[in-house]
Amino acid sequence: MPDRPLFALGTLLFSATLLFGQAPAPEGSCVGLLAASSSLGPGCGNPTPDLFASPPVLGGAVFAMVSSSFPSAPTYVYMSIGSHTPVHLGWVTNCTIYVDLVNSANFFVIAQGFTDATGTLMLPLHRVPNDPSLHGLQLTIQAEVWDGTGPVFGDHL
Repeated sequence: MPDRPLFALGTLLFSATLLFGQAPAPEGSCVGLLAASSSLGPGCGNPTPDLFASPPVLGGAVFAMVSSSFPSAPTYVYMSIGSHTPVHLGWVTNCTIYVDLVNSANFFVIAQGFTDATGTLMLPLHRVPNDPSLHGLQLTIQAEVWDGTGPVFGDHL
């Protein structure tokens, strides 16, 4: 995998917000915020890879995967805690960075690897602690797939 400096991060494909919450309760009961996973916007590049994440339920497991048209491509997944002001890349149409590039203490590489022969990278399955202090926590994740021919630093985003 190429050694990629953080300042070259204008190469992300797609992001999602994960909101930690409780599992659905039995009908008729009253509970707080439910877990959710939602898209913050489309990827950029041609073709555009996709990032999928299951809702992070306290005490449950989180499933995530990157799907692309690029077999055996270096792939990186980044995370920041909370929501942030998006950074729009002016030199690429409709390309936005959603993770927190401004605060390096809130920018984490959570997975890296190579896509398989079908262009997919399955992220490790993680168990979410059953910790009530995580209830309502928002995480922003974003990924990039590099193949050297993409419109932003060689990436299809």
